[in-house]
Amino acid sequence: MRKTLTAITLALFLTSIAPGQRNVAESLRVKWEKLLLPNGMRVLLIPDARESEVSVEFWLHTGARDEVMGKQGLAHFFEHATPYGFQNDAAARAKFRSMLTDSNAQTQKDYTRYYVKLKPEGLDLGLRYAAERMTANPESITPPLIEFHRKNVLAEMERQESNPLWSPIASQARDQLTFGSSHPYGHGTYGTAAENESFTVEDVRDWYRRYFYPENIVLFVAGNFDAEKIKPQLLKTFGSIKPSGRRSQLGRSTLSLDAGQKIVKTSVPAHHLSLLWSIAGYGEEENETMRVLSKILDERFKSSKPQEISEAGSSNLFAALEHAGSFGVYASFASLMNRDSTERFLMDSLNAIANGSVTAVEVEKARASLIADEREMSKKLGFIESRTELVGEGFLFRNDPDLFVKLAGEREELTPRDITKAIARLLKRPAGKLLVISSQNCDVPKFCK
Repeated sequence: MRKTLTAITLALFLTSIAPGQRNVAESLRVKWEKLLLPNGMRVLLIPDARESEVSVEFWLHTGARDEVMGKQGLAHFFEHATPYGFQNDAAARAKFRSMLTDSNAQTQKDYTRYYVKLKPEGLDLGLRYAAERMTANPESITPPLIEFHRKNVLAEMERQESNPLWSPIASQARDQLTFGSSHPYGHGTYGTAAENESFTVEDVRDWYRRYFYPENIVLFVAGNFDAEKIKPQLLKTFGSIKPSGRRSQLGRSTLSLDAGQKIVKTSVPAHHLSLLWSIAGYGEEENETMRVLSKILDERFKSSKPQEISEAGSSNLFAALEHAGSFGVYASFASLMNRDSTERFLMDSLNAIANGSVTAVEVEKARASLIADEREMSKKLGFIESRTELVGEGFLFRNDPDLFVKLAGEREELTPRDITKAIARLLKRPAGKLLVISSQNCDVPKFCK
């Protein structure tokens, strides 16, 4: 039964691992405490006195999923243009910067995150900085600021074009093939250059008004701090933010069952082929099974890929999104004359698994790799692949920071037969097929036009 949490009713879960604990998933637990402020803002405290720093991170439950056709990429553009804290307090800003050791932000399909890491004595400034970003006057988003950020965003997009997995052009096509262009996840987080060139001041101000409200925000504090001492400060700093009366919610979307083919040309160093499928979303059994499979394929490709393929893998295409997920395999190769043989290699690898070639040793090795990844995440304070992310997605999506432990436990029960059945079901559906052509090395004339 889920507890109702208030500012004074807190649920505390401690890590208490008994010696000889047989369930390896239990060893992943981290100490956390959650609370709900009176205005609806959720807070997760992750104290760890062993750390020398503290991170303050907050997530908006909005991202690329909420964009409309013609304005795709706006969530990411907004991430860059979000007002900063201490705009009118130069002394506080200077002191904050003297305490700051790291900062960043990221736009995902389902959420946008903002992160700072500080010396412990700067925690109060970090909290105030976050609160001021949440309560900024939208009018502080001005035309000169928009043009400054537009230049930076377009430069970032250009830099990314040489990456076959994350280039804006390739990722846009990949998401369309995986989910369908009308699906909330059916486009990349960057959008197109033309869309980014068209965003107006009012577009960004409207995004701020629409999504910056306490019920739509999750605040994380991790690292070297005293959880009891920080609670009055949290109430003082964030509790006074007025609630909106709105809820953060997205209805489940139907998975795309369509597949197609796309060819795009970018500045990637080698040609790149992806085969893609949509799968069930975060926390679902199929999602965890395919996560294990992607690790198995990574290992097989290391030893079995033909000489003409420079790189092949699967887990880099795996995404455990809130309402759907994605699975795929990919390979990079030097000559377009090898595109058909590359596709056969990828499909033969998948069919071999569907025909029962997975071993218990492979499954165990894949599980161990995932546990190792999660253990490394639990060591990092905040931001990408950190303990914040490890507990945060379960907290954001299911109000359960320990959900990742449950999922890791379920992975321990997977057998080779489970993997075989899952991929056999998947292969009954056609794959989306994306060919990313290297503009530097186009050696088949019909593709070079």
